[in-house]
Amino acid sequence: MSSPDDPPLKEFYEKKSIYLHEDEVMYVIREHNKNREFISDCMWIAFSFWHSVGVLTEADCFKNDNHTLSLEDIQHICKKTRMILIGAYDGEGYVLWEKIE
Repeated sequence: MSSPDDPPLKEFYEKKSIYLHEDEVMYVIREHNKNREFISDCMWIAFSFWHSVGVLTEADCFKNDNHTLSLEDIQHICKKTRMILIGAYDGEGYVLWEKIE
C-alpha cells in the first residue's frame, strides 16, 4: 500500500489528484485529468494489492490544496457514491456494485 511520502506519488501530488485521510492514500480522477493514460496510472498504483477499492462518487470535496480529507468529507463521498469496484478472487477479478435509484 502506498504511504503519503512515497516518491512515486510526486506526479499525483503535482496533478492535484491525490488526497489523504490520516495515513490512507486516495487517488482522485477529476475533469482536468480524466484521460485513459492517467486513469490507467491510478488504477495500476491503487489496485496493486488484492484489497483495493475504487469508488465513483458525485461528491465535490476534492478542491482543497492541502490534499487532505476530513471524516466529514469521507462521509460525503460515501453518501454520494454511485459505484464501487472491489478487487476480488485473490486479485483475479473484481466485484462491481452500482447504486440504483
